Amino acid sequence: MRIPLKPSSFLLATLLVFAFFPAPSEARPDWKARSYERWVKPHPLSKSERKAIRITRQWAKENRNYLRYEPRLGRASRLMMQDVSKGGTLDSSRAKLFSHYWGITDGEYAVTRLDLAPTDNLKLQIRKHLNREFKTFPYNRVGLSVSSHSTSPTILFIFSRHDVQLIPTPSRKGLKRKIMLRGHFAPKRTVHSAQVVLSKPDGTILKQNLKLKNKSFAHPIYTGTQAGVMDVQILLDRGSGPQIAAHFPIGVAHPPWAPSITSQVPTVEHAKKSPSDALAALVLGTRRANGVGLLARSSALDAIAHGHAADMIEGNFFAHTSPRTGNLTH
Repeated sequence: MRIPLKPSSFLLATLLVFAFFPAPSEARPDWKARSYERWVKPHPLSKSERKAIRITRQWAKENRNYLRYEPRLGRASRLMMQDVSKGGTLDSSRAKLFSHYWGITDGEYAVTRLDLAPTDNLKLQIRKHLNREFKTFPYNRVGLSVSSHSTSPTILFIFSRHDVQLIPTPSRKGLKRKIMLRGHFAPKRTVHSAQVVLSKPDGTILKQNLKLKNKSFAHPIYTGTQAGVMDVQILLDRGSGPQIAAHFPIGVAHPPWAPSITSQVPTVEHAKKSPSDALAALVLGTRRANGVGLLARSSALDAIAHGHAADMIEGNFFAHTSPRTGNLTH
């Protein structure tokens, strides 16, 4: 039996549906572990953000760099803008952490902030700022956000270097599970060799060669038997030594981001860090102050450095070359 609906009845039914299924809000993310390199819906850009992107890409082009806008970096920039406004620190490690949430696995990041006055010329100030911040520019992706303060807006840039295209990869797995790393490097650039370095939760570091076929690879990795965070790095050698092409954590029966992210971002002083973390912060700070490109932190190189430091203590020497193990390339 068909019951006719009056227009007023249809309107009432529609209102009830919207009452039970409210529209999504712009609340802070829940930080659940989702796949890396997944598709993320681009967020709408303001007029000032579109203009800032055009100016930034044109600046890069004039310096013979191809720069593509990455919406996920834009979303990461918006999250970082919220934390900076609450007193959080502005550094590349925070940019990497927020980018991981949105599924980015790039190996190198840089973040910079430009505060504008109401009378400033946007194009002139962006170009002047980027020329001052970057004497070298190894990045090929950018995301940015512009604060909503009309009297004194702030632009927060996040740059990254994209060298390898991975298919969607889980950011969390259980114990004793296999994960297939599949991807390919840029077809127009030379690739001499590639490796994956795994830092397991139990402290074990594994270094495995990637078998390349037409610059593509499919390589299995295993989570192991201990819960924690497994650090994954893909190293690429184009003939001038290895560089980090991809770097991301995978949670093993554990959230992938440790310590967990909260809405409050405490400021960490050098005195509260470990000696190696404090030294890394000082090195990166000095490079930034002198306009030199920022380096990505590598757990594999950390292990080599710790081993050589221990060798110097045990062997009572101070040099790049060990009388017992040779130089660091061995």
